Amino acid sequence: MLYRGAPARYRRRWSWTSDIEVARKFASGALWESPESSQVWTATVPPQHLFAVIDGREEAEYVVDTRGLRITEKPGTAE
Repeated sequence: MLYRGAPARYRRRWSWTSDIEVARKFASGALWESPESSQVWTATVPPQHLFAVIDGREEAEYVVDTRGLRITEKPGTAE
């Protein structure tokens, strides 16, 4: 399971994380400013949808091809 903290219109972008706390920080606006309400999104990502894993910025980042993936809101995470 991977997570993404973002407004609804950005839920299908490529940067995801395996660390829910990182996703929560993005959703809260602590790591970027956005006037839009954000939440944490979840997706189960099969290996063929993974482009890269980047762990150099302490974000446990996964670059994901989200086409065809089921992305759902994690309850209780809307800001």
